[in-house]
Amino acid sequence: MSGPRVLLTGANGFIGSHILNQLLEKSVFVQAVVRSKEKASKIAKDFPHAGKSKLGFSIVPDITAPKAFENCIKESLPLSAIIHTASPVSSATIPSEYIEPAIQGTLQILEAAHNYAPSLKRFVYTSSIQSVVNPLDLNGIGTHYSSNSWNPVTMDQAMSGPLALTYSASKTFAEKAAWEFMKIRKPQFELVVLNPPGVFGPHRNHIESTASLNASNKWLYRNLMLSERSTAVPPDTVPLTVDVRDLALAHYQAAFAPGVGNRRYLVAEGSHLNQEICDYLRTVLGSEWEGRIPLGSPGNYTPAPDAFKTDLSDAQEILGRAYRSFEETFTDTGRYIADLHQKSPPLSDVGNETAW
Repeated sequence: MSGPRVLLTGANGFIGSHILNQLLEKSVFVQAVVRSKEKASKIAKDFPHAGKSKLGFSIVPDITAPKAFENCIKESLPLSAIIHTASPVSSATIPSEYIEPAIQGTLQILEAAHNYAPSLKRFVYTSSIQSVVNPLDLNGIGTHYSSNSWNPVTMDQAMSGPLALTYSASKTFAEKAAWEFMKIRKPQFELVVLNPPGVFGPHRNHIESTASLNASNKWLYRNLMLSERSTAVPPDTVPLTVDVRDLALAHYQAAFAPGVGNRRYLVAEGSHLNQEICDYLRTVLGSEWEGRIPLGSPGNYTPAPDAFKTDLSDAQEILGRAYRSFEETFTDTGRYIADLHQKSPPLSDVGNETAW
């Protein structure tokens, strides 16, 4: 087949389905990697007009297994780019069950790409802002985060701390393993890493209920939309946001734009406090939701004096990203969740998701 070809892991997920949509719209052939035939069938239903000439499927039940990606890379050649968004499925109860699978899932696909995809030009890896910020000091006075910043949590801290800290560190260790791979193995392709914060927006993959929302949208739904007017506005941890549709386009640019390789990018539209999100959701969703969304101090969008600062210029200038407005993102997100809420029973439990 002529034209660019991309191997996309996690194609059935929240971010992956938007990337798939972006690639198909730009006439890129996509070999979608999923964990089961059932997930492949769901993607085919979500993209009924793609056809076999634009969309193929590979089944990889366990992305951490030895040689997990060899066959799917071989059957999708020649490849222009690989976009790796999938993360190991984990119900971890001990730190090592988070860390080792995260590292191995990354190294397995890099090794297979190096060995079996000689035409590959770019490997795009979806990391997280959790690889950038310090989870032990999110309000550190004078802290300035950029694409060059790293989560400083050590392996000893990750292995002895709470699982939330371990999960955060596992993202860092997996990304560092990817950069170490590039340094040691010197493959024929360039690596580009994207580090998004809380990712909001409507789902492109079909979901049946609010229980299947992605982590950031579920956090917004549970903590803001299903709260009470008298409840305190949740404290801000990492008040950065990005629209999933902008993130999808950033992945396309990371795969094909010239001069962007061998860098990492903190991809975010900007900083927005939870108070601002609450105020705007009340405006968008109207009286039906007004009594559920925390009131707080309307109009008070002044960050704490010791709040960290961020430099987002790399993604905006080098990667060439322009972003949707805060208003467009949260109009579409709020209305999408509200509509889904009407079609499915509301969540009854209070989860531990964070927006980032």
